[in-house]
Amino acid sequence: MQTLHCAGLALHCVGPTLHCAGLTLHCVGPTLHCAGLALHCVGPTLHCAGLALHCVGPALHCAGLALHCVGPTLHCAGLALHSVCVADIRKEIGENTAAELAAVYGADRVSFETCDTSDQLQFSDTWTRCEEKLGKPDLLVNNAGVGDEQNWKKTVDINVGGYITGTLLAFERMRSVGEDAPGTGGAVVNISSIVGVKTLPFGPIYSATKSAIVGLSRSLGHPLHYSLTGVKVLCLCPSLISDTPFLQCAMENAFSPGVAKAMEAAGGKIKPLSVSEVVDAFSQLLDESVNGGVMVVEADKDPFYSNPELAS
Repeated sequence: MQTLHCAGLALHCVGPTLHCAGLTLHCVGPTLHCAGLALHCVGPTLHCAGLALHCVGPALHCAGLALHCVGPTLHCAGLALHSVCVADIRKEIGENTAAELAAVYGADRVSFETCDTSDQLQFSDTWTRCEEKLGKPDLLVNNAGVGDEQNWKKTVDINVGGYITGTLLAFERMRSVGEDAPGTGGAVVNISSIVGVKTLPFGPIYSATKSAIVGLSRSLGHPLHYSLTGVKVLCLCPSLISDTPFLQCAMENAFSPGVAKAMEAAGGKIKPLSVSEVVDAFSQLLDESVNGGVMVVEADKDPFYSNPELAS
């Protein structure tokens, strides 16, 4: 048996397979696969989904996230490679997204459920079905959102009500504190927006909902709640993201015709974020795991926290 060492991390070669502390990395053509995740070799560097895996100390690092071998599992920033349940009210888009993930990570790791997150019963039932299929969750990402200024109640119900429902479900189902604890703890990541921390006149209803998400995350991310639940609450506030229909949809449902014209004039002046920039910031937020942390992401800037002092 031949062994490769990456700054102290042993990668054992067994036939056409690499083993790291019992974790099998399968060679498929010129590509290594770990639980369906393609690890591409580009020159002397290993790439994971296009991100370089650098040897730093006894760990591999992917975009700054440590990939540690712990027993038979590869851990990324302390989190084991997850199974994913995608829940969305848009069935076709959700199913296509789940199929794309399944093609990369394996069908046994991915599930899709149709869910209107503004409906408490649907959200609860969806959580139950996901748990039955994939096991107990330890990470919830609340990301459903609309920017309909004309139907303000719908916007509030989805953007605020859905997030409250999801976060409270996580506290209930993931709680690791107490003898009757049903879960093992974990984290909630609430996706807000830069308008949750900065004033933007184009969407007052949308801005109000995103500010509410920031306040919810900061409050439930207080050490008091963590001591009672074992669940952290984090918040990400990205600016406008490219390659999404959000701006066009927001203009079609603008606060007023005058605001719609102003949005159209300003749209070309706002440099959008790429999806990969938001993903990198999301990974950093999870990696640092600052409970109650509100991270802001803008184009051409490093992600930064926008946090008041926590109340004692």
